Amino acid sequence: MSKDRFECPECGENFSSETYLKEHFKVEHPGKHYRQLAGRKFSLPRLEKSFSTGILTGLMIAAGLVIAFQGYQAYSYDPVEVTVVTCDNCSYERFKGATERYFDVSYSEVNYDSERGRALSERYELNYVPGFIFGKDIEDKKNFTRVRNALVEFEDAYVMSDTRNEAAQRFSKGISLN
Repeated sequence: MSKDRFECPECGENFSSETYLKEHFKVEHPGKHYRQLAGRKFSLPRLEKSFSTGILTGLMIAAGLVIAFQGYQAYSYDPVEVTVVTCDNCSYERFKGATERYFDVSYSEVNYDSERGRALSERYELNYVPGFIFGKDIEDKKNFTRVRNALVEFEDAYVMSDTRNEAAQRFSKGISLN
């Protein structure tokens, strides 16, 4: 009895001779031509072929994910810092929605009635709260040019204008400080 086994590359069934494998092809896989597979080694177990293909495919997918994730990190782990000078009855959900369409944002809130809130209101000439103070690093962000006209530039920050186009009032609910 021969130790050579001939495996069908289509279904994985083993045969003791190439003749039986050819007959199997004619009956079980009509339309497929054994001649197209001539020269392929059929003695390798199907598991080894699948394992090798699986390893190669897995490595390619892993490499693609690493590349994609590195690109994703550049945007998602570098948020725009926004300090919101706010009040007890203020809300700014519409502002969040509008801003988060363009940037990954990290918010920190400061009550306008606190010492720091009064200092920020005075320094950035806020006439309305909530007031939105963007870190200077927003200049480096991809969509900065889309929001630039709504911002007033200061030495160390950008502030959502609350006088020129009243964008702050349209995107939030708060109070006037004047």
